Amino acid sequence: MGVSYPPSNGAFSENDSVIGSIVSIFLVNVYPYFTYVNDPKNVHLDYALGTGKGTVVTDGANQYYMLFDSRVDGI
Repeated sequence: MGVSYPPSNGAFSENDSVIGSIVSIFLVNVYPYFTYVNDPKNVHLDYALGTGKGTVVTDGANQYYMLFDSRVDGI
């Protein structure tokens, strides 16, 4: 994904090839590890693991307690 935060602004990154754009629709990596590793100061570990207690991110009317859910919703 090109943009994944906030989830309501989710957007795919630009692909140059036709196959790349087709594959990106069917093979989406929603694994939260890379989001956490790339920004551990702002993405808390309990949010990435889904072990947090209560809402961590509020995006409009949507509330998320785990990064996986917000990434899937963004897609």
